[in-house]
Amino acid sequence: MTKLYHLRAGKLLETESAEDSIWVDLHSPSREDEIAMEKLLGIELPTREDMEEIEISSRLYEEAGGVFMTVQLPSATEDDATQMGPVTFVLVEGKLITIRYHDPRTFTTFPVRAARTAIAGKDRL
Repeated sequence: MTKLYHLRAGKLLETESAEDSIWVDLHSPSREDEIAMEKLLGIELPTREDMEEIEISSRLYEEAGGVFMTVQLPSATEDDATQMGPVTFVLVEGKLITIRYHDPRTFTTFPVRAARTAIAGKDRL
């Protein structure tokens, strides 16, 4: 699932336009979703396998005009167990791209809060 967000009056709101977005959240993206985003941004995104195999020394790097950071974040499973998984953050061309294959709670709560309260200047973070 891909969610796109843009800023309006300092509030983070969902949008349907990738070009207009400042945050693209790729949650369990298909290869087609990844390819579409790579074409839009002109960079290669890490695959799930890349994210899982990444060495600690390689979790922060710059490549092709983008800054990439992969971290391990917790999420709760259906039986309330804690699951750790990689999340990659990419900054490129004024956009934040997040790539994840599990559901840390922050990715649900932050957009709701940021839609209600101004988080920055009117049109920028």
